[in-house]
Amino acid sequence: MEAFRDDALGWEFALMARLPRLHIPGGWYYLTLRGHGDRNLFPRPQQRWAFEQTIAEAAAQTGMHVHAFCLMDTYARVLIEVAQIPIRVFMQIVGSRYALALRTTAPFSGRLFRERHDALLIDVDRYLLDLLCAIHLEPVRVGAVLQPLEYTWSSHRDYLSADSRPWLCTSFGLSLMHEQRTLACDAYRRLIASRTHNPPDPDAFERNPRDSRVLGDDTFLSAVALSLAQSTRNPALEQLTEEICRTRRVTLEALRSPCQSRTLCVARGLIAARALQLRTASLTEIARYLNRSVSAMARSAQRHNRDGSEQCAPH
Repeated sequence: MEAFRDDALGWEFALMARLPRLHIPGGWYYLTLRGHGDRNLFPRPQQRWAFEQTIAEAAAQTGMHVHAFCLMDTYARVLIEVAQIPIRVFMQIVGSRYALALRTTAPFSGRLFRERHDALLIDVDRYLLDLLCAIHLEPVRVGAVLQPLEYTWSSHRDYLSADSRPWLCTSFGLSLMHEQRTLACDAYRRLIASRTHNPPDPDAFERNPRDSRVLGDDTFLSAVALSLAQSTRNPALEQLTEEICRTRRVTLEALRSPCQSRTLCVARGLIAARALQLRTASLTEIARYLNRSVSAMARSAQRHNRDGSEQCAPH
């Protein structure tokens, strides 16, 4: 496997077709954490309680808010709102602590979780209610129960009453249905009942074709790009890009687009190579700024350094 060294970070990037994680402070993420090789994550009921406690502790430690969850045998689904700390930190805490706790009660060999969890940034205004239904109806969809109320290991019951788990945030989701909690719970009950006969598949939501990390339309994607640009500003990288855009007669908007014309490929490679050479930015920063994958920017910089030009690298 080819690798590219980023001296600004001091380590090597494996050239894999992965986009960097999106971190949007205040963003909502739909997470799926799966057992390695479809391993049963919860051999005993008490271990589900332990996993819930791990989620609660990790959320408190990172300042995040958990809005919904469902624990199935081989995977867990969580809807979470992040703060300033990236979602990967939350997932690392949950994964490491639960694996350690499980080893003390049900020893196992090898890896417990798959190496890479699925974190989907969502347009909460458009998809929150759909995702609440999908998450809470998952046990019905897979045939574990006939009604979601029969399933203990989800947040469904928390949305039906005035009481809920102290670490779970149900108020925002319910507020979308009615300002009074009692009436909101009734509205939620009717919403779930209307979809129980045909439960949605949580994995079937159509991601944005321009960015598979996002569940939302192009307007939402543009807002995400603007938020990223504002939260990760690097004036030196911006100035370097402006100079290359001027000399190459391209626009920043075109550089960030999916277009793979030779002119844009060369400009991207030139930006990446010079930024790394001058230690202006890391590969991760360059990739985020130009809306590319880290591996694509590594290949671009490598080709530019080798030839002074480049062929188009995959987005």
